[in-house]
This record gives sequence, C-alpha cells and structure tokens, in this order.
Amino acid sequence: MRNVQWQSDLDECRSVNYEVWFLPSDNKCPLTVCCTLSVSFSGTIKRGQKVGETVEVQLQLTEKEMNKLHQSTNALDEEDKDRDDACIWGLDKGLHIIVLTILFIPFAFIMSMGMAAYIGTIAWYNVYLNLSEERTVWHKVFLCPLLILTFPVFIVLTAVCIGLYAAVIQVSATISDTVN
Repeated sequence: MRNVQWQSDLDECRSVNYEVWFLPSDNKCPLTVCCTLSVSFSGTIKRGQKVGETVEVQLQLTEKEMNKLHQSTNALDEEDKDRDDACIWGLDKGLHIIVLTILFIPFAFIMSMGMAAYIGTIAWYNVYLNLSEERTVWHKVFLCPLLILTFPVFIVLTAVCIGLYAAVIQVSATISDTVN
C-alpha cells in the first residue's frame, strides 16, 4: 500500500492510499503479455451530503494508463519544485518574514515558558498528591519535602529551556513554517 498526494482544481492537497492488484487481462492483446491493474483508492468525502464519510473507489487501469498517471504526477512534482525554487521573495516568504519572526521571539519565549511552567506545575502537583495521600508515611516524611524543595529549580529550568527552544525554532523564512 502506498501513500500518494495529488493537487485538485482548487489547490487542496488530499492524501490517498491505494492498492495495486495485477489481474490477467482479457484477450485483447494477442501477442504481448498485458496486465490490467485494479487500483483501489480510499479517501474521505470533503463536500456534499456525506461529508466525512470514508469511501473506496476501484478503477481498472492498463499498464499504459498507469505509466501516464505516474508521469503526470512526476511532472506536477517537478513543476512545483521549479516554481518554489524560481521565486525566493514573495508575500509569504522572504526577508520580511524573517524580521517578523525575529520580532516575535520575546512573545514566543514568554508564552511557551508560561505554558511549560503551568503544565509542569500541574504534573508536579499530581506527583506530590500521589506521594502525600496514597503512599506510606515514609514517602510523606522523606520524599515530599524533597519534592517541595526541588520544585522551583526543575520547573524554572525546564520552562526556560522549552521557552528558548520555542523562540528559536519559530524563526523561519516562510510564513507557513512559522504558523505550523
């Protein structure tokens, strides 16, 4: 089973799984060995009354038709690569996007650090509750104070590391990489 993407008329990228089965063809090719390919496409309906329903479509293709299909998809891929490489400046990529993402470094750092500290605090609190309420008295006496003393160091250290990573990784030359 292979995974293929194709471009529709509306430039929406869809992912399709297909299976290829080699079946003997009818006797239309007397001297050469011919095969008919039964291609099964599965996908999800995007518009209409049955939105979200998974469908499977089966097609009977000859080898010649299958080769044409592969050649056309390869040609489209090469056109996309040429078009992307031809223009290095545009509305969605270029030096202005790099400057914009550099300007957003403090915002990304503060938001990521805050989120990491929040989630880390919740996880730390759950560990503390588990040790103090559901474990033995020895856990309460020895581990809970240690957990309380190490809380600020570990939470601040991990939150700052995650904030720095998020601030650096969001710098990009294309807006699509930054948004993702």
